[in-house]
Amino acid sequence: MKSSNKSKRYILLLLKCGLTTGILFYIFTIIPLDDVIRSLSKANLYYVLTAPFIVIFSNLLSSYRLKILTDKQGMSLSVSQIVEINFVTSFYGLLVPGLLASGVIRWHKMAIVDKKKTEALAAIAFSRLHYTIIVVVLGIIFLALDIANGPRNLPILILLALLTSLFIIYFIGFSPKALILLDKLYHGRTKFIPVSVYSMVKNLFISTAQYHRLSIRFWSCITGIAFVENLIGILMVYLLAMALNINISFINIGWVRSVIIIFTTLPISFSGLGLREGGFIVLLAPYGVPGEEALALAFLVFATVLFLAVIGGWIEAKKFIFG
Repeated sequence: MKSSNKSKRYILLLLKCGLTTGILFYIFTIIPLDDVIRSLSKANLYYVLTAPFIVIFSNLLSSYRLKILTDKQGMSLSVSQIVEINFVTSFYGLLVPGLLASGVIRWHKMAIVDKKKTEALAAIAFSRLHYTIIVVVLGIIFLALDIANGPRNLPILILLALLTSLFIIYFIGFSPKALILLDKLYHGRTKFIPVSVYSMVKNLFISTAQYHRLSIRFWSCITGIAFVENLIGILMVYLLAMALNINISFINIGWVRSVIIIFTTLPISFSGLGLREGGFIVLLAPYGVPGEEALALAFLVFATVLFLAVIGGWIEAKKFIFG
């Protein structure tokens, strides 16, 4: 059984590597790398150098938001500890495919501080779900504002469907009613749920229920922080576009970034490689952005991911060397 699971993991890993390589290979067959390098060489360094400061500030905001959520679980993590964990997770995110795998690393790093595995999982799951909802909402808002380029009913409908799905997940996984339903299933006549699974899921539902019926002040705080995180993220991509002299508005970048984030959360590539590049090329083409410039922008955005990963790698190396 174990060998079968291992072989499945290896097959999935090979498929993800093949997909990432295939997408990048296809992109470079239609867009010469020399043209991309030429676009990057003309980039305005003043705009480019703002990106590291923005991503660090965004990390601080994200860490503070997660700190509020872990406090609700009775965890003792400080903002500085969460900042460090986020950096380290960015490093491992380059080595493991998909958001889920890097999320497991974040969960492990957070759980060992207070030995609260279930509570850490609930905080991370709620943080990711809440952040994704804000990403989708902003995508819908910016698509609605992008009236100069004609109606975009289909993308808005897709995002609305995704938003509805996210709310359903919230009401299923973060409502006390989920715990009641679990008890009914377990104590019913069939009793098809093993005791170990029941106990584990019950503890998780107890933890996730902490985020149900929160005060308006609490919701305003975490939602406000998430909105600012996303807006400065949009600003960063917009400044990188300006660095490459790409003629595109803040509103255009707003919805394009939201869609790119949704694409790159799919666990089918390493750090969103291929998906990010292809997404920028396809989504910016209607605005008259040449493929080489869109690809150069994707590389600059990926460079910010590498920047965070380098810091995380340095933190891990320091711990490994000095203990």
